[in-house]
Order: sequence, then structure tokens, then C-alpha cells
Amino acid sequence: MACAYDPRSTGDAPSFSIVNISSEKGRGMVAARSLKAEETVLVESPLVSSQFAWNKSCNYPACDHCLRSLETVAENVARLTKTNSHILPFSEVQDKFCCSKVPCSNSCDVLYCSDACRQIAWNLYHRLLCRGDAFGDYVHPSALLLEAWKSMHYPPETTTIELLSRLVARVRCCESLDKGLEPFQAMCSDIRGEASNDLALKLLGTEFKDRINVLFSLFSQAYEGEDLKEQIFTKEGFTSLLALIARNGQGIGTSPWADYVREVEKLKPLEDPSSQDSKNLDQIIDAVYADMSDKTGLEFINVEGSGLYEIHSRINHSCEPNAEVRFQLGCHTLTVVTLSDIRQGDEICISYLDECLLARSRHSRQKVMKDDYGFVCHCSRCIREKDDPDVTSEDEDEDEMDTE
Repeated sequence: MACAYDPRSTGDAPSFSIVNISSEKGRGMVAARSLKAEETVLVESPLVSSQFAWNKSCNYPACDHCLRSLETVAENVARLTKTNSHILPFSEVQDKFCCSKVPCSNSCDVLYCSDACRQIAWNLYHRLLCRGDAFGDYVHPSALLLEAWKSMHYPPETTTIELLSRLVARVRCCESLDKGLEPFQAMCSDIRGEASNDLALKLLGTEFKDRINVLFSLFSQAYEGEDLKEQIFTKEGFTSLLALIARNGQGIGTSPWADYVREVEKLKPLEDPSSQDSKNLDQIIDAVYADMSDKTGLEFINVEGSGLYEIHSRINHSCEPNAEVRFQLGCHTLTVVTLSDIRQGDEICISYLDECLLARSRHSRQKVMKDDYGFVCHCSRCIREKDDPDVTSEDEDEDEMDTE
């Protein structure tokens, strides 16, 4: 039995545990007691996480460890709407999302949201990655690696090479090599050989299939160590790590504006949706979102990154999930929340697909799952729809247009 909680989260832990199981689909998780909808079943901080390279270079300020935004709500709104004209009510709510900007103590350009995050990052990995100001004009291979990665991944990104950098550093900082490698090797256990190559190429894009050698060379120059030579710094080991983040990398999004909206909508004076206060607040929120959409684009409004989560990675996929991942603590700590009642002993499943892909045909969903995750889905919905036509949703759309 396992239940993970972030030490900085508040509130009592749920009175049940999550249980690891073996099934035909591989590792999974089941409920140890009956659950109601909207119950939290897991709160977990990642083994490693990092802000997307382009997200950072486009000046989305975030804690280098937990990805908490380093902007106030007003600063966030002003940057994304490109105006200071929006007057936001409930300043006391805005104040809840203010945080410090704590620099690395070694004079590098990294910032954190608290001294706690600075110390955690230093102990876990940053002491091996920190460049400080000791290098002068020297361009470290890690900078060349990041630029090569950015040349292959334009926004919106889905993952980042920085996860591998922090993975290597975390393993080296661990008290023993075997203990440091254990959680990552478990995640890689079923994506070796051909499946590993396929997932790595999917991550890079087929047009960049020859560039894996460039990335491997730069990665080795930047981070190679004799103690990890066999496990990571071989072509096969590096490809397995790319496959690892392709399959298990979980997208992360944080936003002081979204946190503010969630909190003000909970205020008691606004519980009546017909009240004038509620209508005024809705107008303000709608106006801000409209401006963000017009000036920035809603797909680019969050601090975004990705992370690798040990327990979360054990949760299986379903095309009709009974739980979902949320980021409601304003940082990289994820929560898994039930979407419906779940009976004791039933498997807890999330969707690896977004809402748009979930709405597509069985054939389309299974194609994406095979291409992106290396397996064919046999969830209850896919079994129920097994006799549906084997055409993609795009084909169905074209057929409908032809008959109009």
C-alpha cells in the first residue's frame, strides 16, 4: 500500500490507501475502500520536474524547483493582457498568491519561491547543475544541449531535456547509485528495445530522427560520469531515458490568475449565481480571459513544464476515466481526484488523452495510444465500441462533409 503526500500541503490525509496491483494491463491502482466523486486519492511531488525551455525563455517567471509562478496575480494579468487596465477585486485573495523571489546562493541566475525550495533543489540536484558565475564567458555543453533541444521543439512543448539533466544529477546526489536509479529503472522496465526507439523518435519527431546522435553527444559532454556509464551514457541508455519522458512525462501548469479565479468563486457572498456580486465578478473574469485570448492566446497563459512521478506513473489509462490529474496547489505537486463513485476493489484510472482526443472515435484513440504510449487500449469503452468502423475521426468528419 502506498499513499504520497507533499510535505508542504495542508489538510488531513485521506483515511484510505492506494494499492498497487498486477493485471493484464500491467501495474495499476485500486481503491482500498469505496470512494465518492471529488475525493482526493493521491497527492504527489515529482521525482524531477522542470519548466519548458521555451516557456522559460519567453519570460514566464517560475520557481526553478516547484514551478510556482513568481508573479503576483496583478503582474500575471498585466503581462498576459498587455494592459494595466484590469482592476481586480478581493485584494486579500490576491495576497494569498504572492511569494518571494529567492536567488540561488551560488550566484547563478536561478530563482526560487522560497528558501525551502532553494534548499530542497540544492540537496536533490542543483548543487551538481549550478554554474554560478565561475564560468565567465565559457559556454557549458548543457547550454548547447538546451539550444539543440529548442530547435526541435517549438511551443507549445510537451516535455523537456532538462528532465534528464535533473534525473542524472538526482541519481548522483543520492546516497547510493542503485537507490537513485531504482524508481527510474522501474518506469523504463517495459519500454526497452524496439518500443524504446519508437517512443524516442515520437518524442523528437520523425524529421529529427538523425538528431538523436547530436543530443546524445551533447548530453554526454555535459553530464557524463563513469559511475553511470553503463546505465545512462550509452546510446541504448539515453534512448531509454527519452522513451521514459515520452511515455511517463506529466504536463504541469501553474497560474496565479487561475488560482485567484478558483478562490474568489468560493467566497460566500458569491454563492448565489444570480446576485449582482456574482455577475460583476463573472464580467471581470470574462473580460480578462478575452484579453488574454486576444493578446497572448489561451494555450500560452500558464507557467508550463513537465515532471516524472513515481506513484502517478502506475495509474493505468481508460477512455472513460473515473479519476483525473489536477494541479490545485499552485506548484508541481499533483493531485488525483475521483470523477465518479468508485467501489472498493475497483481500479482507479485516468485518461492519458486530453478531452478533444477522448471525444474521438475508438480507432483514432487507439492509434494515438499506440503511437504515443506504445500499447493498445482495452478499456471498457474500447471493448464496447469494438464493432465501430475502423476509421479515424478525421475520416468520419470528411465523410459527413461529403454528404452535406
